[in-house]
Amino acid sequence: MVEKQIKKAINTKFPIKSIQKDLTAAGEIPPEDHLKKLIYDRFGRFAGDLQIAINPTEVNVKWYVPEINNKAEFFNKKAMEYARSNAFDKAIASWREAILLNQNDPDYYNNLSAALLKQNKYQEAAEHLESVIKIYPLYPTAIIRLGGLYFKLRKFELAEKYLQLSTFLDPENPYTCLNLGWIYTIQRNFTKAIEQFQRAVELVPQDARGYSGLAKIYSVQGEVERANSYFHKVIELDKTGELANYARRAIIKKPAPKGVSLTEPAKNFSNEVDAPPVLPPSGNPEDFFSEGYVAYIAGDYIKAETFYERYLQIKPKDATVWCTLGEVRIRAQKVEAAIEAFKNALAIEEKGLYYKELGIALDLYQQPDEALSSIQKAIKAGKKDSTIYLIGGKSHLKLQRFQEAKEMFEEAIQLNPNNFMAHFQLARTLAHLKNYQEAINHLEIIKAIRIDTPLKQAADQLLAQITSRKT
Repeated sequence: MVEKQIKKAINTKFPIKSIQKDLTAAGEIPPEDHLKKLIYDRFGRFAGDLQIAINPTEVNVKWYVPEINNKAEFFNKKAMEYARSNAFDKAIASWREAILLNQNDPDYYNNLSAALLKQNKYQEAAEHLESVIKIYPLYPTAIIRLGGLYFKLRKFELAEKYLQLSTFLDPENPYTCLNLGWIYTIQRNFTKAIEQFQRAVELVPQDARGYSGLAKIYSVQGEVERANSYFHKVIELDKTGELANYARRAIIKKPAPKGVSLTEPAKNFSNEVDAPPVLPPSGNPEDFFSEGYVAYIAGDYIKAETFYERYLQIKPKDATVWCTLGEVRIRAQKVEAAIEAFKNALAIEEKGLYYKELGIALDLYQQPDEALSSIQKAIKAGKKDSTIYLIGGKSHLKLQRFQEAKEMFEEAIQLNPNNFMAHFQLARTLAHLKNYQEAINHLEIIKAIRIDTPLKQAADQLLAQITSRKT
């Protein structure tokens, strides 16, 4: 007896205004046929029947999965049961079985990626979401998740690609605008960043995050009045939240001094380093913080340190500012003093971020045992990013614990495949373990970087050493 095959459809909806111009250009061609051609022109032909319905406000694209496999569906349902019980290892295994039986159902890859995200396996999750897009390029959940995932993995061009596609499907999603705004801010494309943050403010005028993004950009550009107006708006909307606390401190009390660019690091402060900075006459700690903030973004770390220290004399229980002072001292190459600042922050409040920053400082100070202890506490506190595992791996490597170092570096690369320092340190570790070919593979990744960097030169030297050992 032949089992009945049930058609399985995936719906994608988006507002008619997203394609209004394209439909106007359709002429006498039926709009549904014209839109189908546009989709195929943009994404290439893909398997499965595509049906399009257009009404006055909305486009509904219905895509039918080209293949149904009942046994694969059985594994998919079992995986869903496991996932609901938080048994993600079993769920992942079941979805892999489903994929082996049917590689043409994007739901399996999408569900598998969601389970992998629960285990913080971001790169593998992204790879499976890319498989979803290859099967059906308009799969809504995959598009949205990829935008956020690539942002987390610091692959900003790919993040931008999928976030832009998200705006096509949902042009009035303020969170997409916010994410695009932060991407453009990181890339220092301030014109585009401002456009996105302004769009977010228009869509959700009561959300402080758009105003915060605008305030930070204008403060970096030295537009004090504009920056302050947005900081005040953040305080009005966020009231007692973290954004408001940051805004109160970041309000700039006076314009940057002449000749000091807020968009580029200061190149020469020799005239000001010799004499202590003039302190605000008010004695208001928030004034000291603001002066420190202006000096920090201008790259004058000595002046920033002085103002933050003055602030902490008045408010010594502010852990956030102790942490900021530690960051300033690292940039001023005062590592021992930075360690003291981070320890002071932790004495007030134990946070994963503070343990991470302390670990970085201890690594710079060549204290691998203490650095590792701090990193382990950061991980236990939930701070799990690529840098954390890089520092932990370096500490193990300095202590000649090669297997532990290898595992840490592999986790760093899993979280961020573009962490080239992790690739380099892993290559060093693998060389110690006499796994020369795998070490060479990681060095080749660094050598593929287009620009010449000191790390690339170090990779060339290590590659030559490994090659000589092999021969």
